[in-house]
Amino acid sequence: MVYTTDLVNEPALIKVYDSMHSKKGVWPALKKANLASGIHEIRIYRFDNRLFMMVTVPADADPSKMDSLYLGADKKIEVWSKMMSNFQRALPGVDSTKKWSSMELIHHYADGEYQQ
Repeated sequence: MVYTTDLVNEPALIKVYDSMHSKKGVWPALKKANLASGIHEIRIYRFDNRLFMMVTVPADADPSKMDSLYLGADKKIEVWSKMMSNFQRALPGVDSTKKWSSMELIHHYADGEYQQ
């Protein structure tokens, strides 16, 4: 699963956002929620104020069930989500309440072959 969003374009806020996603800055509740929901790996990349997130989950994962397990894993997840929402902005043309937008795979090359 791959998602994108924008951050509020203020360098001081971006610096805080980056620090909160560092190994030392991330809340323990997030690890608990990731484990509870079945997430194997999350990678977030940033270019300027644009974020790109790759989430690795089991092949048969049900995203709505995973969301429910994630949100229910710890009461602090709701606090974290609300806090992050102050840093994030929906992409232009996307419902402003939806911060992360799914991205469509349009090209895939692996092991010498084009998969898509």
